[in-house]
Amino acid sequence: MQKLNMTLFSIHNYQKVCLVEKLKELEKGKVTEPRPEKDMPAVPPKFVTQITSATVGESEPVRFECRVEPKNDPTMRIEWYRNGKLLPSGHRYRTIFDMGFVSLDILYVYPEDGGEYVCRAVNAYGEDFTKATIACKKVPSIILQNQVPKGMKKT
Repeated sequence: MQKLNMTLFSIHNYQKVCLVEKLKELEKGKVTEPRPEKDMPAVPPKFVTQITSATVGESEPVRFECRVEPKNDPTMRIEWYRNGKLLPSGHRYRTIFDMGFVSLDILYVYPEDGGEYVCRAVNAYGEDFTKATIACKKVPSIILQNQVPKGMKKT
């Protein structure tokens, strides 16, 4: 019985501490509360702009960007795929999803980065996707062409 009373006392004290902390936050200013589900949009994602294909040289950067709605859905997930596989996380990839703006930056492209890219938006009501391709022009590892400027060539 002693242990039960001690536990109830601890719970009661914890509730008091939480209430005091909440009151302190209210004194400082506005406290944001989680939005109720009724305020969330009840529609599936829809891309309003699409990503576009690109042809770039090896080691050049590339950016895919698009817009998706509803832009105020906090439950929406954005996933990027390359050739049907989830894009691995890495230091060369930078993704952004903010208020409906979606982008993928590849800081420098390798020939093996070429292929089909898919951006997929998913929420509780459905999904949508947009596709594009990257073609990477490989830089020759050994330069066989003459690199002497035209004006300096022997005539």
